[in-house]
Amino acid sequence: MRGLVTMASRSDDGSLAAMLLDLLGYRVIRGSSSNGASDALRRMARMADPSHSFGLTVDGPRGPAWHVQPGVIALARWTGLPILPVAANGPGIACPSWDRLRIPLPWARCRIVVGAPIPVPLAAERMAVQSVVEDALAILQRAAGLDDRSGTP
Repeated sequence: MRGLVTMASRSDDGSLAAMLLDLLGYRVIRGSSSNGASDALRRMARMADPSHSFGLTVDGPRGPAWHVQPGVIALARWTGLPILPVAANGPGIACPSWDRLRIPLPWARCRIVVGAPIPVPLAAERMAVQSVVEDALAILQRAAGLDDRSGTP
C-alpha cells in the first residue's frame, strides 16, 4: 500500500529495512522500543489525517511474537484510529530471528487475512485492548494457515 507510514528501528538492520520500505513507497519513521519509540510515535500521531494509514507490527522489535506492545495501543488512542489486525502466510524464506519473519518469494501467492477494526477509546484500559487484539490475531493466524502463535506455517 503506497503512502503507508510505518516504523523501522534506528539500528543497522533498521536502516536496510527503511531503505527497502522507502523504495516500495512507504514513509518510514525511525525508532523502536529500545531507541526513540516515544518520539517516533508522536511524529506518527501528528501525521494522522485521511491521507495517511499506519502500519506497525504489534510485537515490536523484540517480542514476544504476536503479543501486543503498548505503542500500537498508544498510537490508536492518540489518533482515534482503530487497530486493524492482519495476518499473512505464504512461501518464503524464514529468517532465523525470534519472530521467524518470512520474506515472501518473488511472485509467491500469499494468504492475507484482515480482521474487523478494533476501536481504542481514550479511556480504554491498555490490558483489555491488548487482550482483544491478541485474540483477534490468534483467529487470523489460524485463518492464514499458521499452526501456532509463533507464526510458523
